[in-house]
Amino acid sequence: MSREEILRRGVQPHHFFIAKSFAAFRDEGFLKYAIVKGAMARVGKALREEYGAPEDPAEAAVFLNGLLGFAGSLEAARDGQTLRVTIDSSTCRICPRAVGGADLTEPLCPIPGLLSGYTGAKANGLPLRKDGQKCVVELSLA
Repeated sequence: MSREEILRRGVQPHHFFIAKSFAAFRDEGFLKYAIVKGAMARVGKALREEYGAPEDPAEAAVFLNGLLGFAGSLEAARDGQTLRVTIDSSTCRICPRAVGGADLTEPLCPIPGLLSGYTGAKANGLPLRKDGQKCVVELSLA
C-alpha cells in the first residue's frame, strides 16, 4: 500500500499494526479465519465490558467504529433478526488484504468477530460478503 493510500484512508499506526499483524500471522501459516472470528469475538466482548455499548446492536456497531476508527464509512441497520453492517472497503483501515498486504484466497477480516462479540449478535458461518466496493457483515440477532 502506498503512503498516499495510507493517508487517504486515514490509517493510523495502530491500524497498520493490526492489519500487518494479521497478514504476517497468515503468511506464517498460523492464522485461519475461524481463529480470527473467535478471538475477535472475545476482544469485542471485552471492549463492551470495559467501554460500554448502546443497547441497540446497530447503534453499538457505529459506536464501536467510533471507539476504534477501523472504517471511514460504516453504516449499520437492523433488518428483522439480522444486524447488517456495511463498510465502504476503500475506507477500511484494518483490512489484512488492502492495508496489510496479505495475499488471500479466503477471508481473514477481523470485523465480523469483533462486531459479534461487541453487539452480542451471532456470526454464523461466513458472515462477510463483498458487494461491489462494499463489505457487508450480516449477524444474527435471534
